[in-house]
Amino acid sequence: MADALPLVLLHGIGGTSAAWQPVTDLIDADREILAFDLPGHGESPLDAARGMASQTADGIFDCLDAAEIGRVHVCGHSLGGAVACVMALKQPERVASLTLLAPGGFGRALNAAALEGFVSAKTDAELATALGPFFGPGFEPSAEMLAGLARQRAKPGSTARLRECVEMVAAANARSSLPLDELAATGIPVAVMWGARDIITPYEQSFGLPDAFEVWRYESAGHMLIDEIPGEVATVLARQISNVSGMTDPISDL
Repeated sequence: MADALPLVLLHGIGGTSAAWQPVTDLIDADREILAFDLPGHGESPLDAARGMASQTADGIFDCLDAAEIGRVHVCGHSLGGAVACVMALKQPERVASLTLLAPGGFGRALNAAALEGFVSAKTDAELATALGPFFGPGFEPSAEMLAGLARQRAKPGSTARLRECVEMVAAANARSSLPLDELAATGIPVAVMWGARDIITPYEQSFGLPDAFEVWRYESAGHMLIDEIPGEVATVLARQISNVSGMTDPISDL
């Protein structure tokens, strides 16, 4: 493999590391993939109070240090995209590339009401309804996705932890946005992917970004790019890795 650096994957609010399966199924099996559960989510040992982007970025670097892993590619969706950006700002020498899917922190607008509805839903039926605004027209979440989310929500304290995450993220978003010019100045290759039907982290935030960012827009997609266009996500990830390695990274099944 031309570039053996591990790939770090960071999910969005209300999800878990398992959310990445539609994309990881398309990535070359020889690449090490480190998909994290963010604080307050899934099997993370950290509660939501440790869920701010800066603290989460520090925690991920601690995990990489413990595994003696230096430089990595990072891909983040929504909240995970904001965490990925903070990682690059804190330790740019350790982030080989950034791939950001409808990232948080690119503007102060955020559909907190939809996020609250999503994290409060518990049953398959409630989740299907709450997820409606997250997808582009005509896309429906799979039964497998709904069942996996329902299992997570059935765990004691899950809803309270997720609601706390939403409140913290909404408050942080209202205060400030990420310093995108500083991010561009690091020289890290940054690719941004956004669905034109996204009303969670609004599509309008994909405009006016630093010239150094490569921006990919998808007319029919909403917020859940991992589920809606996994092949395109895998392809952009391959391009990002190629930007660093100088060679095209092998992706299967595209």
